[in-house]
Amino acid sequence: MAQLVSGDTVGHLAEVLPFASDGMRRTLSEGAAWNDGTLIWAANYALQAQELGLVEELMDAGLAQLQARRINLLATTVIEDARAWQAPYRHDLGLTRYVLGLGLDDTGMDHIRLFRAAVRLGCVPAFDALLEAYPHHAGLLHALRSETIAQAASRGGDAMLARLVGAGVDFNRAPRAHYNALWYATIENEPDAVAALLRHGVDPTLEHGDLTLREWLESIRDDEFLDESWDAYHPFRRDAAATERIIEMLEAAEAKWHARAQELPEPGDR
Repeated sequence: MAQLVSGDTVGHLAEVLPFASDGMRRTLSEGAAWNDGTLIWAANYALQAQELGLVEELMDAGLAQLQARRINLLATTVIEDARAWQAPYRHDLGLTRYVLGLGLDDTGMDHIRLFRAAVRLGCVPAFDALLEAYPHHAGLLHALRSETIAQAASRGGDAMLARLVGAGVDFNRAPRAHYNALWYATIENEPDAVAALLRHGVDPTLEHGDLTLREWLESIRDDEFLDESWDAYHPFRRDAAATERIIEMLEAAEAKWHARAQELPEPGDR
């Protein structure tokens, strides 16, 4: 027992502690030679196992007094919440909200990384919890890249996109060289994500090399790559049916976009 809880091996104890019986867990955690790093490590394992009782025991063992690196716990909870939230389950574990409620965050860290992770993973519950805790960071979401917005549409669907719109994110002003989120969703053959992005106002008329996304897709429909290793990146070779569906959606969206543009008043008109 002395060897098991010593400072040299307490890190290994952290990995198995969530699976010990209640009595054994209390005995081990009370006698363990915890330090800052091993307490955080143990808390991460406890959260991954959804053993909240163990988290509270670790709080009593000294976790509540730590002032550094607690942001690691939030990184863990965003990932675990996202796993439970993925389609088709959409189960809200509430781990991110739980850890924030315990005060286990480091306000000196760059929380925008956590926001990006929640968006990229499409995890609405984690995003909501972070936004409630750090509303002043909402403005930083304007720096989300187009590929991150495409991932949000793919994994979080309309609900995640609606959260971003509510936070003031303009999908058509996302930092990009030549592409918006529609291009990234199309390359990944995600027609549902393309549909969600179009519903939330992403511009289907953006051109790259004088071609819209639809025009580019039509231009490569019968292309043959000389290097077969590139076939994995060819939308029609990956999923021709999904790509044809995307083309149909883009064509309809372009028509609506142009019709709406014609209805807008000229600058200076009242």
